[in-house]
Amino acid sequence: GGIADLSHTLLRMGWQFAGSPSIVTVEGGLSAGCGILVKISLGFAKLDTHPFDISPPESPGRLCIAWVDAIQRGGVLMASGYLWHTEGLTGRNKRILCKAAETAASHGAPLLFAADYNFPPSTLEQSGLLPLLGLSICHGGPTFFPGAGSSKTFDYFLVSNSIAHLVSNVEVQLEAPTSPHRPTILTIQGTPRAYQARYLDAPKAFPLGDPPFACSDLPVFSAGPPAGNEGGLSDVEDCEGWEDCCGIYEREMG
Repeated sequence: GGIADLSHTLLRMGWQFAGSPSIVTVEGGLSAGCGILVKISLGFAKLDTHPFDISPPESPGRLCIAWVDAIQRGGVLMASGYLWHTEGLTGRNKRILCKAAETAASHGAPLLFAADYNFPPSTLEQSGLLPLLGLSICHGGPTFFPGAGSSKTFDYFLVSNSIAHLVSNVEVQLEAPTSPHRPTILTIQGTPRAYQARYLDAPKAFPLGDPPFACSDLPVFSAGPPAGNEGGLSDVEDCEGWEDCCGIYEREMG
């Protein structure tokens, strides 16, 4: 049940899924839980022996990661997270961020980390943590609208510096029928996985000059097979002469 059933259902719909299950709170409700969806046409896998769910022990259900064969040759790592709310950049929230960056660094692939960070980008920018993790912030403005005309930027992306220049746009879907969060779309320009070109390989011209053997050395064929000679050669000597001629030609041109 749970994630396994969801994965099978999504697979039949043409999607691959990786996720971290939600947890039951002390009040009996559900909290956390995050996931990644990738079209079935793209390569998609766990990282070596790592499971999709790489949540730190103190933060279950808050971080998942997968390799996706997209954006560049060799693919990238995509992570989805849900950080603890109303506490800012605390120790356990830092450890979620560091776990994602550490996993990407050990795998050697760029990271694209989408999450509900539950604090604004300025908190990360002022922390000095981003240069250490090799990540850049990409956001499109307010995404959280709790009411009374207030708004906050909580949902955004952290992208490895090595591919941050490929990000062309980040857009918040303000008209989406979701509340209080609005979905955010990041557009990234993938690099070519291979370069191919067509070119004309023109045939080489035959060398000018006399043939490698004299015309007089060629065997003489009769117009039709004489009686008793079904092969069509005028005599045995002609056949032997032709073999000799072929041998000369192969030695000269071979």
